[in-house]
Amino acid sequence: MDNNSQPLYNSKKSGIAFTMSAIIPVMLSFIFALTVQIIAASNSVARGLSVTELYNEYISKNWFIYASFLISQFSFFLIILYFHKYQNIKIQKIVKVKFNSKYIFIGLIMSFGLLFGLSYANEYFLKFLKIFGLEPAGTSIPSMNTVYDFILSLIIIACMPAIFEELLFRGIIINGIKKIGTAQAVLSCGILFALFHQNPSQTVYQFINGALFALLAIRSGSVIPTMMMHFINNAYILTIYYLFPEFELIGSIKIIIIVLALLAIISTTIYLIFFDKNNAKKKTEDAKTFFKYSAFGILLCSFLWIAGLI
Repeated sequence: MDNNSQPLYNSKKSGIAFTMSAIIPVMLSFIFALTVQIIAASNSVARGLSVTELYNEYISKNWFIYASFLISQFSFFLIILYFHKYQNIKIQKIVKVKFNSKYIFIGLIMSFGLLFGLSYANEYFLKFLKIFGLEPAGTSIPSMNTVYDFILSLIIIACMPAIFEELLFRGIIINGIKKIGTAQAVLSCGILFALFHQNPSQTVYQFINGALFALLAIRSGSVIPTMMMHFINNAYILTIYYLFPEFELIGSIKIIIIVLALLAIISTTIYLIFFDKNNAKKKTEDAKTFFKYSAFGILLCSFLWIAGLI
């Protein structure tokens, strides 16, 4: 409780935070896309291209892809700033630097498991979708022809999400719904994290990532371990894309690494659930309030997720 005997975190604030995280990026992305279309329309005659052709050319450029990522991160920054200034959830209270260092070690093991085990398991989900004739598009990554492109990508796609998404999801949101019970809060955070990305091709991966990140954040009492995991995940993907674009594990080496990675996920998850009871929360309230205030955000993300299948 704060000095005014009001809960620092609660389900209502968490629900509002998720709805804001769904609405604001969509609104800003719409304005940005509309602006680019207007620019394309004004330049199409001079370029000798149709508006559609020029717009498609623009959206393939690095500046457009970077801007798309920045819009989301800027939106999360605004949301965090709002809760910091008007809802008494101070950033310094979200980022707790004092926590058991073992959670950094656990986070590293989990990161290995998620990157080399779960990423391959996600391929089966894509194959399942193909049975129904659905082939969702993947995430656009900027072309990285120079070291400058690589460093800029690390900052925008790896570093910024690791900070802002973790402050929002594993800071504001998860802390506000812990009273519905640790298990339900972790699963809810996983589902919301997957929906929020609105990318069907990454649904399984994002759900398990979101749930495990939430579990680690609860046990450690800090978002720093999950910030580290988030950065490692995105930075690894970008580094492989930049240095070894044709890299692929094959044969027995692939099988061994996948098995070890899955064991890493399973062992750390079992430890955090059954052996580490740090910050364990019993269910003291239902989830109605949270889902009431997050309902619009969930519906919007679900609609965009379905649209991504088409």
